[in-house]
Amino acid sequence: MIRTLLTTTALAALLATGAYAQTATTPAPTQDPVVQDTAPAAPVARAEGSLVTNIIGESVYNGTGDDAENIGNVDDVVFDENGQAKSVVIGVGGFLGVGAKNVAFDYNKLQWAERNGDRWLIAQTTKDELTAQPDFDRSAFDPAPAANDTTATAPAAPSGSTETTAQNAPAAPAESTAAPAEPVKRADGNLATNIIGETVYNGTGDDAQNIGDVNDIVLAKDGKAESLIIGVGGFLEVGEKNVAYQFDKAKWAERDGDRWLVAETTKEDLEALPEFNREAYDP
Repeated sequence: MIRTLLTTTALAALLATGAYAQTATTPAPTQDPVVQDTAPAAPVARAEGSLVTNIIGESVYNGTGDDAENIGNVDDVVFDENGQAKSVVIGVGGFLGVGAKNVAFDYNKLQWAERNGDRWLIAQTTKDELTAQPDFDRSAFDPAPAANDTTATAPAAPSGSTETTAQNAPAAPAESTAAPAEPVKRADGNLATNIIGETVYNGTGDDAQNIGDVNDIVLAKDGKAESLIIGVGGFLEVGEKNVAYQFDKAKWAERDGDRWLVAETTKEDLEALPEFNREAYDP
């Protein structure tokens, strides 16, 4: 009996002690998560110029009001021999681009309008006035066909070629054994669509290396071409790095009805340049 009582007393004491320990030991207070005050990203400084790829394909309106009429779309930009944008080629009329008439419109008369993160081009003219303009003929800006073979393609690495500036690529008129057509008078300037997408080599010889492709053209506020945006590296444009290369340093080389751009640099030198950020030019 006494043993049983002692055992009971000991068990009660043990349970009481355990209960005390359980109630006396409190978990460490949970700390509130640290709130980091992250400063907002600095706004991107707007560039004064433009990117050609932001102009080509843009709709053109004849005003800024809600009743403004869509009078066409920009299909190209025309440069003179010094790389100055002189006009835009506007496709007017037609349906979904089919049957549209391309006409030239003074670049300096084109204006941007912007609202609510969107922007569009304004030309103070009418669709009827544009339609009345003569058709724009781009053949004066395209490479002349080969003298004896109009289907000639570019050699992988051309040699024995002539060079001119990137914005000026004159060529001899085509020759034919048949009654020759009136030769096309070569233009002194160039078209943006002849430049964008063009392959860039680091020379004119057979060992010339393909170092990139032109993805865009940077224009100053006054329309002067400042830089070619060359995509370098990567594979099938995946992992490609866009860098700016001075526009007037690129040269044209031409042979047998084909032409290509030459930049006196290397792929490694281009890859070492800072990556071009187009955000400053986007809406």
